[in-house]
Amino acid sequence: TLAGACLCFAGMPGARWLVRLRRTTRLITPNLRSLASAVVCVALFSLAVGSNLRSLEYRDEGAMWRAAALKQPTSHQALWGVAMCAIRNGDPEAALGWMERAVACYPKLSDTRITLVDLHLQLAGARGQPFAALRQAEQLVAEGPMDPYRHLLLAQSQIAVGDLVGDAKWYASAERTALGILDVAKTPKGMIYIVASIARDKAGDPDGALELLDTSIARGLDHETVHGARGEQLLRMGRPREAQLELQHLLSTAPGGVHAQRLAQQLGMAAPPRRGSSPPIAPVVSAPRDQCPKSPCARVIAPGGSV
Repeated sequence: TLAGACLCFAGMPGARWLVRLRRTTRLITPNLRSLASAVVCVALFSLAVGSNLRSLEYRDEGAMWRAAALKQPTSHQALWGVAMCAIRNGDPEAALGWMERAVACYPKLSDTRITLVDLHLQLAGARGQPFAALRQAEQLVAEGPMDPYRHLLLAQSQIAVGDLVGDAKWYASAERTALGILDVAKTPKGMIYIVASIARDKAGDPDGALELLDTSIARGLDHETVHGARGEQLLRMGRPREAQLELQHLLSTAPGGVHAQRLAQQLGMAAPPRRGSSPPIAPVVSAPRDQCPKSPCARVIAPGGSV
């Protein structure tokens, strides 16, 4: 650090400089010599303190990205870094504005736009804008029609728009979009059926929604997310005993998982001890891979959430 450099300077070449300074100051009055010594000490102290403060700043990744964004307000990399740190700190509302600026600065970067859609969906009831998410998702699908996750984002955006406008046609579109992923994904996941089930349930067909989840399990796509969704669907249909069977299955396969926790709470039962390693359900957050700097921020996919 700069403080270390100052110490090295004071110990090696700086020593010869101080000797020459001392010889020179012998010709100066004692008061001026004291003043010169004080100036040198203050300068070295200021450099050391400034270096330490800078080192403390770099210990906080968020502060480092914010400082970079202030110096380069049009850098999509710095703006993305601030947004991703806010996401990891559990503050999607703060992340939304930064991510919007990052997309505006470099709209060609698809990973940043994917994360922006995800943020809009997370905040659909607050600052999120379902139609903005829908537009971005449609463009992403058009640019990458073979990417299953882009289709899943489109289906979720259609559901959010349906919730906003109250029109069931959006739920039908969302179900078609979600099930269409089966023709795209090489290894389909249960999240396809979960999203399709949500759309069908919102369209007023709870039995059909349950049937979709049963189909997922019958196909071997029986991750704990699917069983958790099935248990919650059974509860909405007024079938708590069958929901308890799903809870028993979760307790035997993933006893401390977030899905068992949530289903137990909805059943009014004591929640089992939670696994320390089980992350909460969250939509995919994509971090730019090629154009952005190296960072601990990485693509995070919830269990069963990949498609």
